[in-house]
Amino acid sequence: MRFRIAVDVDGVLGDQVPPILSRLNAKYGINLSKEDIKDWEYPIMDTRIDVEIEKALLNQNYVLGMPVIEGAKECMLYLWQNHIVIIATSRPRETENATLKWLSSNFKFHEYCNTRGKSKKFLNAGILVDDNIQNVKEFSKGIGIGLLFSQPWNQDRPSIKDLIGRGKVYCCNGWMNVLNIVKFLESRKY
Repeated sequence: MRFRIAVDVDGVLGDQVPPILSRLNAKYGINLSKEDIKDWEYPIMDTRIDVEIEKALLNQNYVLGMPVIEGAKECMLYLWQNHIVIIATSRPRETENATLKWLSSNFKFHEYCNTRGKSKKFLNAGILVDDNIQNVKEFSKGIGIGLLFSQPWNQDRPSIKDLIGRGKVYCCNGWMNVLNIVKFLESRKY
């Protein structure tokens, strides 16, 4: 079975947090790691992680230099070869060209959709891979299946417990887990 799979960028394909923490650690003389970021609005001195990332996403060098999450390239290649891959991101439009350049240099995909100011629940896809619990929750309440890409900031999951229990949401600890779940879904009889 061939799926239309929407894949988020930040926190799923690109590891946006470590470069920000490196800069903030140096600036403030602190020693935070990605594992410390348990909340997307995590306060750091006089700022928050989400505010710093949003500012950095306006910087073309930050966008072009973002590290790729381990396993993403290999697994995305499989998805591209066997399914329709839609990149779905809410990154700022001001650096969209840099985003597309970064994506094209690292991944193969069929479609690109900027969802800034829109809900991902309206994507024309059957599967959504995202690290944002709210996006996964909204998407999987319809006919789609959500794959929550595990990150330190999305471990508090009572709001999706029912969806997990009904097989509408799967929690994925890394890209190999995403690939295994997609293969499992491929084998299911509808």
